[in-house]
Amino acid sequence: MSYLDTPRFSFLGGFHADVPTRNNDLGNYAPDNSIPIVTPGDWNSNGAGGFGFRRCRVTSAMTKDGRLIDSAAGDRLIGAAISSRPHGGNTLPREFGDAKIVDLDPFQRRLSTIFGLEITIEINTSDDQLIVNGKMEPTCFRDYWNRRALGGMLMPASTTFQSILTDVSWNGSLDLSPVLEQLANASEQTLSIKFNVDRFALSNDPEQNLSGRLIGTIGPYVEGEPHQFVAQRRLVWTAAAKTSQFWAAPCQVDRRRQKLVFDLGNSVQVVSTGGPAINQQVHAAILPTEGSSKLAKSVVLTPPLNTSNQQLELTAGIVEADLDDRQSLLLDEQRIGLLLSPNDVQPVLAEHPSGKYIDVEEWVYRLDPGESATIRVRALRLGQPLVAEQVPFYGVTQPGYDINLPLSVLFHDGVRNPAIAVTGSDGRATLKLTAQPGTINGLPASRKYVDSQIYMLGDTAGWQAWGMVGPPVTPASENNEIAPPNQRLGIVTILVFNTHDEIAAPTWDEHVGPIFERYAKLYPAMKDRIALDLREVVLQNATTIAASLQLSRDDPQHMPVTRDLSAYDRDMILRWLEQEAK
Repeated sequence: MSYLDTPRFSFLGGFHADVPTRNNDLGNYAPDNSIPIVTPGDWNSNGAGGFGFRRCRVTSAMTKDGRLIDSAAGDRLIGAAISSRPHGGNTLPREFGDAKIVDLDPFQRRLSTIFGLEITIEINTSDDQLIVNGKMEPTCFRDYWNRRALGGMLMPASTTFQSILTDVSWNGSLDLSPVLEQLANASEQTLSIKFNVDRFALSNDPEQNLSGRLIGTIGPYVEGEPHQFVAQRRLVWTAAAKTSQFWAAPCQVDRRRQKLVFDLGNSVQVVSTGGPAINQQVHAAILPTEGSSKLAKSVVLTPPLNTSNQQLELTAGIVEADLDDRQSLLLDEQRIGLLLSPNDVQPVLAEHPSGKYIDVEEWVYRLDPGESATIRVRALRLGQPLVAEQVPFYGVTQPGYDINLPLSVLFHDGVRNPAIAVTGSDGRATLKLTAQPGTINGLPASRKYVDSQIYMLGDTAGWQAWGMVGPPVTPASENNEIAPPNQRLGIVTILVFNTHDEIAAPTWDEHVGPIFERYAKLYPAMKDRIALDLREVVLQNATTIAASLQLSRDDPQHMPVTRDLSAYDRDMILRWLEQEAK
């Protein structure tokens, strides 16, 4: 189960992302650059990294039996406020501040991860109240579409975040909302959440600056399902002339309600910012699967699916098509697609001709030397487990880009390029990759000061294309090289920090000071809170700094300090603080 199941509810509003951008350029990490280099990528130097919802409200809800509610008369949930602060957060300070959005690396800025986000839904009446709160597990960009709007905005991109809400609390009278009561009965402790963001823009107006539109859905979650994608079926680009007017979309068959459910919230291209969709409707269809002789031509479902902006903002783009018994049976062996016209032969989006779809539960990993990443794979064909499927992960190099080098950091100790995972009877597989212990030998000169390397793994010319968000990429050569700009299309990215021989008695001037000075330079917004480049200020805040570093050691997913800080640097700072305290 996921947010596509019922009961569910959708919401609309805005978001604010105060992303720091001085860290986008590797040149800014060099200690001799006392004045950071200003580049086109550095458009928000003083960003503090905060991320939050703005004025979000519930727009619609769907009951367990599939009845759509769009007014408070049907359920008081409609119109309820959704915020990204825990209840009472507007008056009580949070221990570690607001949620943060963090890039992975200057060479991989399309896997930004949100840490520390809490979601609160509030229903208030004159004599009663219901408050639901949950913590969102960290999650990164998926389905980044660089050109959703054709014109009229500074940044015409859109992307999605999918995760789960944990530690969910239900405080107050559940009978205020039948939909929330059904949701609590179906999935009390954990919920599935998905939201899309677009229309991000810079502005001289503080209310509009660094802000955009946010549209999302919350629904039930079942233990064992992936947290960051829908393990059902997925529509991708085809050879149709207008396929680029759409983006990849998850979908699923709801057997209980005899429905075909689509999430087109990040899938439909628009004319301009705030403008209408280029295509106001599409037709769901059942398509012949490669090698199947049981379906001669497509079966078009009626009525057409509504892809207007009004539908997007009402249901977060989740639309449904009715199925009869025959059509439901056909979907056991045939593909799903979308047609612009019921008479079209070529769909604009469709499942891969083979019906296969493979994805990875987490796309981002951070490792120190000797640590391991366990990549969890889900392989499906027409929504069912794909058994005994070999899933290769290539470390793909790109000429002119200093990434994935040296490959021996991950592909060592008998692990060959590619490393191969093989699925079991449940269509699942795991692949464990360990960063080579010790200092990285052969780190490119451009990575000297960032002192880490990123490794992009996938199969760009194979299984990865079965779930590809956009056009197929150039096939890898015999040397596992693909040409830019495809370097961003590795489905898994692993950031490996470097290490060095331990320094028993580190000093401020030679060892610790340069680390803090780098942070002060890359994140100047920190000066409003703490001047990290001043030794006496760091010592005055030693207790807080040590607690934060210790937390990042114990729970790396909790604190985005792991963005730039290796275990080597962290432990050296802790040793220095201990020395100074004696």
